[in-house]
Amino acid sequence: MVARLLVAVACCCATIPAAAQFSDDFSDGDFTTNPTWAGDVDRWAVAPLLSDPALRTDGLAEADTIFLATPSEVSYGRWAFTFTHEGVNLSNFNGARIFLMADAADLTGDVFGYFVQFGTNNSDEVRLYRLDGDAAGGRVELGRSAAPLLEGDSSTVAVTVARAEDDTWTVAVEGVEVLTATDGTYRTSRYFGVWVKHTAPAAQAYFFDGFVVTGTTGPVDTTPPALAGVAVLNAQTLEVHFDEAVDLGSACDPARFEVSGGVGPPSLVACPPEAFAQTLPLLFAEPIPNGDYMLTARNIADAAGNVLDEGSLDFTVEVVTDTTPPALVAAEALDANTVLVRFSEPPETTSAGNPLNYEIAPGIGFPVEAEILAASPTDVLLQLGPPLAPGVAYTLTARNIADAVGNVLDEGSVAFFFGELGATPLPGEVVVNEIFYDTPAAGDALEFVELFNRSDQLFDLNGFFLADDRGVPVPLTTLSKPLPPGGYAVLVRDAAAFQSAFPGVDFVEVEGWPALNNGGDAVVLSFGAAVIDSVAYTPAWGGQDVSLERRDPAGPSNAAVNWRSSVDPAGATPGAVNSVFEPDTSPPQPLFAEQQGENTLDLFFDEPLDPAFLAPGQFRLDGTAPATLALLENGTRLRLTFAAPLVGAEVALENLRDLTGNVLGGASLPLAYLPRPGDLLFNEVLYDPLADAFDARPDQPEYIEWVNAGTRRLSLRGLILAEALDETGGFSSQTIFDTLLALPPGGFVVIYDDDASLEDAFPESDFRTPAVRVMPVGSVTSRGLLDAGETLRLLARDS
Repeated sequence: MVARLLVAVACCCATIPAAAQFSDDFSDGDFTTNPTWAGDVDRWAVAPLLSDPALRTDGLAEADTIFLATPSEVSYGRWAFTFTHEGVNLSNFNGARIFLMADAADLTGDVFGYFVQFGTNNSDEVRLYRLDGDAAGGRVELGRSAAPLLEGDSSTVAVTVARAEDDTWTVAVEGVEVLTATDGTYRTSRYFGVWVKHTAPAAQAYFFDGFVVTGTTGPVDTTPPALAGVAVLNAQTLEVHFDEAVDLGSACDPARFEVSGGVGPPSLVACPPEAFAQTLPLLFAEPIPNGDYMLTARNIADAAGNVLDEGSLDFTVEVVTDTTPPALVAAEALDANTVLVRFSEPPETTSAGNPLNYEIAPGIGFPVEAEILAASPTDVLLQLGPPLAPGVAYTLTARNIADAVGNVLDEGSVAFFFGELGATPLPGEVVVNEIFYDTPAAGDALEFVELFNRSDQLFDLNGFFLADDRGVPVPLTTLSKPLPPGGYAVLVRDAAAFQSAFPGVDFVEVEGWPALNNGGDAVVLSFGAAVIDSVAYTPAWGGQDVSLERRDPAGPSNAAVNWRSSVDPAGATPGAVNSVFEPDTSPPQPLFAEQQGENTLDLFFDEPLDPAFLAPGQFRLDGTAPATLALLENGTRLRLTFAAPLVGAEVALENLRDLTGNVLGGASLPLAYLPRPGDLLFNEVLYDPLADAFDARPDQPEYIEWVNAGTRRLSLRGLILAEALDETGGFSSQTIFDTLLALPPGGFVVIYDDDASLEDAFPESDFRTPAVRVMPVGSVTSRGLLDAGETLRLLARDS
């Protein structure tokens, strides 16, 4: 069933005259003219949607990201359109964006602008983002709707976006505000567009229609840029922030900047390849001593040509003294007689150049020569006496290696391999085993991902790639580093932060680390072009201030039931067995059976089912098998569709298998039907309870009681209590049961105000019998039960 939801992003404040506009309802059957859309034109089509033509994705049957863009200079005004998805649950890997403003036509590249997003982290809200010229990680969330707006595998959303002259964006659903944000970073636009990320089954699941864009190109920028902040990254690197994007043609000249106290200009401004940027790193040849300074910037222009003649900001350098010894990161055999050794920081020449500080086992011993490479001061080249043998796993041990300030690595070891690591991993042979995404200290620097080799093969980490939900893979390492059977590989964002928190644990520092979002993200491990494992986590799975650990390496990657927060005192277990390690040896268990429609019912399970071992004949409703079945909600919900209306009280099932191979031989559970008019009746209302703080008796709460007056077991999930407010028929409502809950024939259900105790107030009543359900709620109604009388309604959920 397709649920239709009308969403409006309402115009706020002043009316903006329509100085520029375009519209397209695709009624001409063409998207290449009037207006002209460009991009992945071979992967889009005009197709009917509810008998009207609409723009539809027509991608290949593979995971892909596709886009179309059309010229638009509207940056203040109104954007209206309709978005539909059919037969796909929106997530990290299935979602859509509407680019309201973009400075480039390639919407998969490094764009500056704003977009509305549908679908991320398995969430169903609508979000508004700003994109700061970095497709891999430069997006800033400006706001999101509080309520889910895109539930289910199909929905249609009519959207209107407006931006007022005071840079306020406001989102409303049927006139009710759900998202308001203020941002004026970008005031010009060149393109409007659509962007879709889809999996193979969802290549034709997205529709867009009714584009109407009106407004102006925004106010003329006559204000020069200003210094907004100075961040000290380390003793030799400052990061200067401007209040708007500046022209890098002027800002990349080191002579435009100067630091007081005799420090002078930087030796280099590390400018990105784009034409404009708001943040610039300034690199200095010598460390800046701790103290107070002033940074001055001169003759810096913005995108509109306005020039900052001179601006200054005070800042303080307080660089913590290095107390961490160098860490042994990796070793790689370049040939049978040469081994490259890499440290986390440049080692001191005397200790690192002493061959007696290195030892290779088995059978090699000390090298004959050790040399620090001038072109790469973190690397040491070892020349060996006895040659390495092909196919042998070796261990390099380094001892007494100091850094430039005298911190000494007493001993560190790392494995390496000589010869080709011929094994190519299959999906699931190496899994993401632990994710530290919400770190309690050291900022995001302590983020790490742990891999576990489930196979009996030896793999080389050089060849694996890591990505997040933006889908931009980065190599784990450029060195040969073995991952043995049953072995762990800890991938870290920052070597120094990880070594300080978990000393002695072997790790691989990943250059270009894909930052892990605390609000939910994806961790995708690939080998070449093949995805080996992927995990799309959400905060609901756990992992706040501790790592998120996998319970069973053989279990499903994308099921919340297979992940838990670490219970280790250190908050994580990198390179070791997880603290919540618990192999799944139990078969799937049915939790609830609920009618969904006249001839459909859903079965809820405690873990995902294996779809390869499902058939209609495994299920019976009082002896009748369903005609079809479909897995929902990542395999934990199974929908059975029968050829005739449902009749029966008991669902029997057999031979169900989970994703680790455990089989449930047989089970049965009662079917809870959706209430019909007359099934569930108001039976008692206490609107004027006894409540006296001085009568030595427990206060009574307000409550409402219903009785199941029918002959069938009833589902209470999603029932809505509504109150009449006025003569127009308007009313407020609240969902009173949001859990899997059923009531037998003749049973009672009571909701009561949880400010008081129902059992204390009525000690003579037995609330523990299965025929009685009691549910505390924050308030029985939104206003409390009126003593003067009112009308209450009990409504069924929409679906």
